Amino acid sequence: MPRWLSGQSLTNHGDTGTPRGVEKSAFVPAVRNPPPAYSAPFRRLLVRPPLLWLSNWRTQAQVKRFQALLERWQELKNREKKLSPCERCDLGQLKWEIETHPADPNDFLPTRLGNLLRSAELLPKERFELDAVTCWLYLWLLMLEEALRELLNSQSALDRSVQSVVWGFLFFLWTLVSPWALLIVALWLILAYRRLYRSAAVFADLQMAAFSLYRWELHHSQRWALPQGSESEVAHGKRLSESLGRGTSESVVQYQ
Repeated sequence: MPRWLSGQSLTNHGDTGTPRGVEKSAFVPAVRNPPPAYSAPFRRLLVRPPLLWLSNWRTQAQVKRFQALLERWQELKNREKKLSPCERCDLGQLKWEIETHPADPNDFLPTRLGNLLRSAELLPKERFELDAVTCWLYLWLLMLEEALRELLNSQSALDRSVQSVVWGFLFFLWTLVSPWALLIVALWLILAYRRLYRSAAVFADLQMAAFSLYRWELHHSQRWALPQGSESEVAHGKRLSESLGRGTSESVVQYQ
């Protein structure tokens, strides 16, 4: 069942099984520039309330949809040995859809695409206690050329899909001249969004595979001893994330 149901400074010391869970997210933190002073009251008065209401409404809709998926999956799982071939396909599809959502509903976003990328971003922390935003840049520098090529190709496909969606919205301008263009725009956006979702799913899977395969290189690069088991790996991952992000550790690190 889903999990939500069931310092010291280093510089001073030289299938159809059970789903894992109930957003371009390249795991590299963006530069956060402070907004102009006039923007805060403007957002509060004109923009922020309606956008927040719409965001909360869509997020709650995603939570309800997810709960319906989970109930349907549980229903099929309880009689797994008696399922028809079509129901077995449904069980696998439901498992995949559940796993494209964050483990905690408090982390849900208003769209399926956002939940897919958020789930991929949080999954390394759930499994290995590695903070994806902190560790991704270091991991990227340690990966082999073949792995980097696959990730770059997937990212390029994702970027092209985003461009297709943007062009679809820009094509709305033609509706001012020819109202029949609205039908074309609607069809274009549906197909472009489906392509975008598939591209994001491949990109997210590759990123998780990179963490699964190359997380040991992070330990080696810092000259840390490898964990001895799955339980100790969680503790090591948490300390490593703090070390890479803040340069601190709760205890003295013994380098190898």
